[in-house]
Amino acid sequence: MQGRIKGSTTSQREQHLVFAAIALFVTCAVLRPVLLAMMSSRPDLYAAKPKPARPGITVVDWQSLGSLLSGAANPAADRPGWFGPEVQIAGYMIPVGPATAQETVAHFLLAPDPGDWLNPPHLHAGEAIDVRLKDGETTRLAERTAVVVCGRLSFGSMKPNPHAVLFLADATVE
Repeated sequence: MQGRIKGSTTSQREQHLVFAAIALFVTCAVLRPVLLAMMSSRPDLYAAKPKPARPGITVVDWQSLGSLLSGAANPAADRPGWFGPEVQIAGYMIPVGPATAQETVAHFLLAPDPGDWLNPPHLHAGEAIDVRLKDGETTRLAERTAVVVCGRLSFGSMKPNPHAVLFLADATVE
């Protein structure tokens, strides 16, 4: 009888170890993507109201821009102060094509959220701006870092980009 009791104790110990190993594996498999997403995410600038980089410049925030695009038939007629004069918009640089982090660019997309390691940025038409720097100027591609861009905002007037209906021309990165 004692042999059976010893055998069942060993068996129970093995079962506990196997259960602990499986539980640890499942926990790691679930927590790893969550931690990766949390560690790689950046603040969403959609609701941010930044301060002007220079005096006299109009600051445009993403939330107001989204509301304008979803409601107005002609955004430029509704907000003439945004379309024509120089405006400032804060966001994240998204390369238009394949790019490296140290590359200099003259053209990029600006978005309020850069995404994270598991989820790419959401490039909805009203949440991406096609930015073209001033002629001959380039800037270092600053992926996943918030930047302030100043330029002349236009609505659907440049070469069509499937990700953007807004364009920022003659832009500078502050």
